[in-house]
Amino acid sequence: MFGGVIDAHPVVDTVVHFAAETHVDSSYTMSTRFTAVNVLGTHVVLEAVRSRMAQIKRFVHISTDEVYGETKSDETEGMVEDRVLLPTNPYAASKVGAEALVRAYYISFSLPAVIVRANNIFGPRQFPEKVIRVAGHVGNRRTHHGCHACQRPLEPMVVGLPA
Repeated sequence: MFGGVIDAHPVVDTVVHFAAETHVDSSYTMSTRFTAVNVLGTHVVLEAVRSRMAQIKRFVHISTDEVYGETKSDETEGMVEDRVLLPTNPYAASKVGAEALVRAYYISFSLPAVIVRANNIFGPRQFPEKVIRVAGHVGNRRTHHGCHACQRPLEPMVVGLPA
């Protein structure tokens, strides 16, 4: 499956895995699709990378800040990489499942992996609801699904896996 892509490009040494179902609202009505795409899809990519570890030097898994769950606007702890993951919707739960697989491959197979927990990633052909809106910002934080009491910091986070 994915391995053919790597085989077709022998100079590839880094895989950046962005692919995911990401529309949180859709995850409430199509949760099994999110599990299949986000968890099983990540597993397929990890297997392809594992079978070519002599070639692949780095696997970057793009996750989401949604894995942390809700925070209140007066919370000062911030999102730190060792914070407990408490997903509050099927999308976030599927991303936690994908992260668990990445961590397992890092530990079990010494797969050279990095997990990035970003806010919204946007660009060409992006769905309009994914574009970070100025109106949604409160200081350096953004509101979560219209809830002004539930906010997250705007900066991305790179999760360091243990040695």
